[in-house]
Amino acid sequence: MVTIFETPITKINKELQQFIYNIKVAHLNAVSIPKHKDEISRVLSLSQFDVFGVSETSIKPGTPKNLYQIPGYKLIRADRTHTTKGGVGIYFRDIYQPKKIQIQYDNLQPEMIFAEVEINRCKIAVGVIYKTPLTSYTVYAEIQEILAFITTKYSHVILLGDYNIDMLKNNRESDFFKNVILEPFSLHQMIREPTRITSATATLIDHITVTSPEHVKLTGVADFPGIS
Repeated sequence: MVTIFETPITKINKELQQFIYNIKVAHLNAVSIPKHKDEISRVLSLSQFDVFGVSETSIKPGTPKNLYQIPGYKLIRADRTHTTKGGVGIYFRDIYQPKKIQIQYDNLQPEMIFAEVEINRCKIAVGVIYKTPLTSYTVYAEIQEILAFITTKYSHVILLGDYNIDMLKNNRESDFFKNVILEPFSLHQMIREPTRITSATATLIDHITVTSPEHVKLTGVADFPGIS
């Protein structure tokens, strides 16, 4: 008997091969793009994700470009300059022409970046949001005005990120998130299974939310040992 081992990318590509005309979107908490640039580059080259959101980029204004530039992709990012960690970014395939959406937001948390991209003659807003585990969940109330602007201007919105709100639990944090972020802006959480698993816990803290769930064909979670 021969056992064939499927890598995460092999499995992803097999599941998505029937949707070759749909855009492929993913999110990863990289815990530093420069430290995992080769692994991320390999993931993107083999999977050809159209949109790849990253939390905790750990990129600074002075970071050499060769530590985060990936062939075939453009990176739009927002650095966290006051500490060694943090930062958010979005990789887009070179066939697209994304434009950073300017927002007025002076708070340190949560970190956010939004971009407009035209795909199949449709303008889509894509965002990445990251909140540190130590920051109170109530901080999400501070971004309602921004989300109101984004979801009003764009019919199709895709928000990715490590929100550090466990949606597998029914508690005040998840209830707050539903009542303050999801329901008011008609955002639908598309991930249903744990995104972070340890020997003692299984949590769903990495979210992909959309305003048009009827257009989503397939969702899932993949494990990438060595990255996150």
